[in-house]
Amino acid sequence: MDIIRVPLLEGVPDKWVWKPSEDGSYSVNSAFIFLQVPSEQPPNPIFRTLWRSVGPSNVKAFAWRCLLDRVPTLENLLKRNVFNTQETAICKLCVQATESCSYLFFSCPLIYDVWRGCSNWLGYSTVLPMDPKAHFLQFQFAGNIKQNQCLSSIWLAMLWTLWLQRNDVIFRSAAVNLNKLLDLIKLRSWQWCKAGLGGFDNSLFEWLILDRKCLKLEKTSSSRCKQLWRKRSECCLA
Repeated sequence: MDIIRVPLLEGVPDKWVWKPSEDGSYSVNSAFIFLQVPSEQPPNPIFRTLWRSVGPSNVKAFAWRCLLDRVPTLENLLKRNVFNTQETAICKLCVQATESCSYLFFSCPLIYDVWRGCSNWLGYSTVLPMDPKAHFLQFQFAGNIKQNQCLSSIWLAMLWTLWLQRNDVIFRSAAVNLNKLLDLIKLRSWQWCKAGLGGFDNSLFEWLILDRKCLKLEKTSSSRCKQLWRKRSECCLA
């Protein structure tokens, strides 16, 4: 847009100009002052919610790249001429469509089954959006900040586990096991909440059952755990 506004004058030679400086010359001091000026556009609140989530910093950085569509998916690599043909960018999990960011993490039939299994584990049923930002915001359905931090850690664990599984399929020819993926997601989210969320005292056993008190950050009684485990066993045997 800045280039479009520049008028082209005949007979006047082109030159580079550093606008933040009065004389048009670049200096480290002028660049530092320029960076201190707050942006005219307020930061997107979705990113503030993301950075407030519970999880490793590299996982949150990966999720940030996912929300901006900056993950090196096969589609993005194709756009950068890393591949020459469209067939090379086909999703290696389902071999049905181009591996874009939204397709890989939210639309792929195999991945959608994992999200559906996670929804059943959380105890709710809904239509999952395919847009990454809308998908992340839909996971913020709890009543307070700490509960949403807990849910965000599950969302982060989903993205990170799915990305690692995708890499295993491409580089190690691994098979996709949906039950194993869901177990890894539960384990990772529990570890992150246990390490970084104050008031989270639930055991892994309680987390796997996911009694509502886990999301309320309340301790579940042993008798309640036994009751829930008995119901779960009856459902598995039915």
